[in-house]
Amino acid sequence: MSKEEMWEASGGKHFAWRDRYLAYSATALQYGLVLLIFLMPSALLRPLKGALLAGLAVAWVLHMLIAKDFSLRRTSLDVPLAAYIAWIAFTLITAAHLLYSLGELLKLVVSVLIFYLVVNQARDRQAVRRLLSAIVLTTFVVSSYGILKFFLIQQGSVAHRAVRANSLTPDFHWLSTYLILTIPILLCLAMVQHDRWSRLFLRMTCVLSCVALFLTYTRGAWVALLAELFVYGWAGRRRLYLILVGGTILVGLVGLLLLASRSSTLSLSPSAGTLNPYTLMTRLKTSGLAVQELSKHPLMGIGYGGKAMAMVYEDAPELKEANHPHNLYVEVALGTGFPGLILLLWIFFAALRATWGGIAKASDRFGQAVLLGLGMVVVGIIVSNLFDHIFAGGMAHLFWVLMALAVGVDAEQERQKAGNGSWISWISG
Repeated sequence: MSKEEMWEASGGKHFAWRDRYLAYSATALQYGLVLLIFLMPSALLRPLKGALLAGLAVAWVLHMLIAKDFSLRRTSLDVPLAAYIAWIAFTLITAAHLLYSLGELLKLVVSVLIFYLVVNQARDRQAVRRLLSAIVLTTFVVSSYGILKFFLIQQGSVAHRAVRANSLTPDFHWLSTYLILTIPILLCLAMVQHDRWSRLFLRMTCVLSCVALFLTYTRGAWVALLAELFVYGWAGRRRLYLILVGGTILVGLVGLLLLASRSSTLSLSPSAGTLNPYTLMTRLKTSGLAVQELSKHPLMGIGYGGKAMAMVYEDAPELKEANHPHNLYVEVALGTGFPGLILLLWIFFAALRATWGGIAKASDRFGQAVLLGLGMVVVGIIVSNLFDHIFAGGMAHLFWVLMALAVGVDAEQERQKAGNGSWISWISG
């Protein structure tokens, strides 16, 4: 065999090996993301989720190195995300607790990494459907187990509300945030499913999720759900549906307030019930202190992170009962100054534009439904962050997965009809 023939043979083997690796790694990345979604709500499996995420990041980098393709998919969130991270990094020079703020910044970078990982893997309708299927199935498990655990294991009660549902998540705040992120997906996917059993499963999961959300007794999540349902009714022009849903929620809230008012005494302590006005009073005092201190640090803030205020003003009497304002926007403004708040609002605006702006361009009902659901998610997150700082941790990871799916829908290029096949075909397809 001549040298030229040997070179061509070895080169052919090399390219065959590379092609096989790229195919296997692409499949591993696709189903690794599915597994990541399944692990996201679990408190016990967080170490495994961290190891999986690290493995996916390494596999992605190796895939790009071997393919010699480092091009990343462009999104409308690129510039605001880069500007926000850059500004937070700049404010570290004046942060009161540098190491803490640096650690919080790294957590944000991990969330952004997840966003770009999903954006660059969910490039077609098939991948989007697979990840949405994982979200729906996980929500069914989380909601069902949350309700059973609340009544059978936690011995919770609708009357006393001393115990709150948490399901597989670390606490009730995480569960309520998870459901705020997933209920809109269930609602909108049910709109476009032609298969009766798939539609029934989605609606049943939605009902279970709403019950589990109620059992968390989280006021901010209730208001966020109401905002999402309002958007759903408005976008779908379902006025009767909107009136019925809004009326039902209002009647439920009034009933709970009347139930709470019948109590002989009001427990003015941190363990007070979710309807007790004491918790609202303490948060307003903490927010007042934050606004007062913001006037002293309007440009750079005191340092990025939800616990920065408690660390800097640990001796302030306003922080004895509520150690942070329970408002993301106040916390970001105090932590990174007004520029940081403006950049955060820019991110939310870009997310709204990516979801709502894409609905009119969608070429099929599936794309429209997914983008509508994701737009409702953005509205819910904006509203719920008025009452707490939930734009962090594992639930922030899920939020960025959903925003990546908004990019991945790509309805102008994918012209498949919605609702074809059963829900099982979504998972396998």
